[in-house]
Amino acid sequence: MCGPRDPGDLRDPGGGDGAASGAPCVPNGLADPDRVLIWDLDGTIADTRIDIATGVVEMLRELGRSTLDLAQVIRHVGRGVNVLVAGCLAEAGRPARDASEIEHGVDVFRAHYWRHLMDTTVAYPGMPEILRELAERGRLMAIVSNKPKDATFEILRRMGLLDSFVVVLGGDSLPVRKPDPAPLLHALRLCTAVTPDDRRGGNSLRGRASGHAVAAGSLPDIAPDRAAMIGDSLPDVQAARAAGMPVCGVAWGFDPDGEMRRVKLDWWFESVEELGRAVRG
Repeated sequence: MCGPRDPGDLRDPGGGDGAASGAPCVPNGLADPDRVLIWDLDGTIADTRIDIATGVVEMLRELGRSTLDLAQVIRHVGRGVNVLVAGCLAEAGRPARDASEIEHGVDVFRAHYWRHLMDTTVAYPGMPEILRELAERGRLMAIVSNKPKDATFEILRRMGLLDSFVVVLGGDSLPVRKPDPAPLLHALRLCTAVTPDDRRGGNSLRGRASGHAVAAGSLPDIAPDRAAMIGDSLPDVQAARAAGMPVCGVAWGFDPDGEMRRVKLDWWFESVEELGRAVRG
């Protein structure tokens, strides 16, 4: 069994592609039907960049700040809405004075972002087919995103993918978010609480996935190496490593500084097609 890994030890000692840094500590591949797949949303399943940037630009305009371009906004995506807003306020030339100013910015951003949530957001080509096929096979899958849960649910619903997942956690579902390992471990426990009858009947724990409605002590434990985290950014890797969970990186996401190519990964995929072959078997 793969033990917990040091989340601070992420660099690839050989340099270059982190996926090539030695044999992965993974007993079976991604196609193992008993392996729970935990997916990130933004930059992994869906391209949400332009709509997030639109929400940020309109927030900045309402707050009387200078505007930012897409690349400047994307640098702050993936670590939760508070980090997004604080980072963009600072990059626009005037950092928030205190937490209350950040919270106000978050409220303004969320109002604008909700109006533009699906203006341009789409699933990456080929991803819906992969997810629906795996769900039809009865594969246990979860979403763990740092995006607020209401927006996470709505994007999945409007893309017709919500029913592919038995658990959906947003950045405000638990008191902590990625890179903390708790959301991944909680999603894994929730997934394993789904019975075979639930899976055949299309039932899920999404309605109880807030992190508080199900008592932690009532959930089964499962070894983290029986799951895999699939994501596009460093918080996904850090959370998985801290949880002792294998991690798969994808090349098409929100990684403007190329961090994912410099860290240790158990799998790396350059295209959705490659990922699809690996998870389908």
